[in-house]
Amino acid sequence: MLDQIHPIVVHFPIALLTTGVALDLLRRRFGPPEATWAIDWVVAIGALGAIAAAASGDASLAGLHLEDAPRRAAEAHEQAGSVAAWCAAAALLLRTCARLSAVPRRGTVASPEAQARWRFVATVAGVLAAILVLRAGYLGGHLVHDLGVTRATVPERTMTTPPSPERYEAD
Repeated sequence: MLDQIHPIVVHFPIALLTTGVALDLLRRRFGPPEATWAIDWVVAIGALGAIAAAASGDASLAGLHLEDAPRRAAEAHEQAGSVAAWCAAAALLLRTCARLSAVPRRGTVASPEAQARWRFVATVAGVLAAILVLRAGYLGGHLVHDLGVTRATVPERTMTTPPSPERYEAD
């Protein structure tokens, strides 16, 4: 089952991480700080999608017996996806640390400079994660569209004859 959801979930980290990082960069330059919450959620869902895509991709490639060139391409795609998932998880962790640095503990809160450093490091990790997710997506597209490596994602369907129009006629 896990191997069959890979083609479905791969689109979420590509779309959400790149959008979240782009919005974060725009927010750093132009936007209000209040937008950070929404951006954090977009990046968080994208990071979780990257982890799900890597896990389902590992399961999907596990049962395939490939020739030399497709096998190398599949291994490159799998490695890129795993590294992207780890980087996305690190970006999510750093964003969480940045968020928690603003929470008062024992009557103190991190200085604005320390909060800005956490946020900057989280943004850099997010940019790296987005680049790696795009690379993994490119390699996956090459694997499927150029090399023809696919896996059935839906069970075989049997064709049925549609009901005749007489069935729907009013009595």
